[in-house]
Amino acid sequence: FMLFDLRDGLEKAGRLDLMERVARRSLEYYERPGWQESVEAEYSRTVALNNVGMVLLHSGDLQAARRSYEAALEVRRRRVQEAPDDENRRIDLAVTLQGLGAVLRASGDVDGAIACQEEGLALTRAAARAAPHDLVRRRALVDDLYNLAHAHADRGDTAAALRAHREVAEVVEGLVEAEPGRADWRRDQASALHDLADAILQAGGDAAEAETLYERSVAAGRDAVERAPRDATCRRALMVAQSRLGRFRMRTGDVDAARALFAESEVLARELVALDPSSTPRRADLADAVLKRGDAEAAAGDLDAALAFYRESEPLWRRLAAENPDHVQRVRAHSVALQKIGLVLMQREQFGEAAAALREMVEVHGRALALAPHLAREHEAITPAALAAAMLAGERAPETPASVTDARVGTPA
Repeated sequence: FMLFDLRDGLEKAGRLDLMERVARRSLEYYERPGWQESVEAEYSRTVALNNVGMVLLHSGDLQAARRSYEAALEVRRRRVQEAPDDENRRIDLAVTLQGLGAVLRASGDVDGAIACQEEGLALTRAAARAAPHDLVRRRALVDDLYNLAHAHADRGDTAAALRAHREVAEVVEGLVEAEPGRADWRRDQASALHDLADAILQAGGDAAEAETLYERSVAAGRDAVERAPRDATCRRALMVAQSRLGRFRMRTGDVDAARALFAESEVLARELVALDPSSTPRRADLADAVLKRGDAEAAAGDLDAALAFYRESEPLWRRLAAENPDHVQRVRAHSVALQKIGLVLMQREQFGEAAAALREMVEVHGRALALAPHLAREHEAITPAALAAAMLAGERAPETPASVTDARVGTPA
């Protein structure tokens, strides 16, 4: 239990990186020659493997994370086979499946991720049904459903993603109703509501419903931070909620409101990076926050400010993609930053630099495609930009081809 408490404490403090050393040391203990094998020790070894896998996933070392989770999975499957009626063993197996599914999704294996999440979710549902008043078991449903929803979205199944996000929101709303004073439940509520709003829009649903959910998400995030001002997970939840509402305001043309929300989100992102400058997820959050500042400035017509933000974001994504070359979302995000730079440069009639940025964008997005075949349609939509880049290389000034301005990759979530 000490490992669980330490992991949760470090995550709230924004120093999850320190957990890797503790988890690896505990794993070394259980793998040393002559260790006393027992049911308890075997369980503790799988806990250490899960913790190592979780930290490696956060740092972006997906291959090592997968090895760690698969080693834990092998043992936990066997433990369930040995005692199929042991509910705790089934719950342990569900936790490992959830972690492995997250790694597979980040690696671009959407089908594998969905298979893991569905198997784990079935186990988690059974445990929650067996103890309907156990809030911890109900909360476990959230992680399984969250990862399943995003994997469905990656595959383009917006209806399935929406169903899962609605269930996440329903579970979390129930937790808040049961214990309204808990900051972590309010944090989870903020995340669930903006994810549900995103899913509604992606499925072509009611924009008014989505707007209400975005606004409630920011309110829940603010409440969580007020209750736990030093909790990095609550501050991050507010940061993301502000960013998602800002993106919606951009969609509806309220650029001033979007600029204000993105600016608040950027402040939080910088504060969280300052807590742990080496944290890969925190650096990714900052890169995304700065990119969105550029989007708002571009929409407001300030191309100089937009380009400055994009040029700050791009090297951050470049480094993250170089550190984690098999992480689909980070490689793709780098291509997004390059595309935005290229489009602004074209508007500024700096055609040579625009050509270079757009050529590299297509090349980087091709690397993302190699990792994740489900990006094929998106890649086909942006390849005309490569032809436009070649045409503009001579720094001529033709009209901007519609395929370049319309075929946008989009902004990373």
